[in-house]
Amino acid sequence: MEVTRRDGATIVMREGSVTIESLAPKSVGIRDLSEIESFAVRAVAQTRITRIGFIGGGHVEVTYSQDNQVMEVTGRNLKQTISKDNEIIVSQGDSASGQVH
Repeated sequence: MEVTRRDGATIVMREGSVTIESLAPKSVGIRDLSEIESFAVRAVAQTRITRIGFIGGGHVEVTYSQDNQVMEVTGRNLKQTISKDNEIIVSQGDSASGQVH
């Protein structure tokens, strides 16, 4: 199944996997800071990648461009909500699951 929002972002659901395409996130936030086990930032080429690990498993990685724009959000075992203003809020998932984009 594929759903396209008015802003052009497309949500694709295939075989239990969910992918969001053409979304330009404004920001990425954490719903509950008490779920965080680790936090790391690394530079790769012209990008900066922030990785947040959750207690009990799961993580989210956010890749930022040189001008601090969100380029990519990936993760494992997490829940996410997206506001109408394209703000992504993530939290620890319920169990091990497939990768999300």
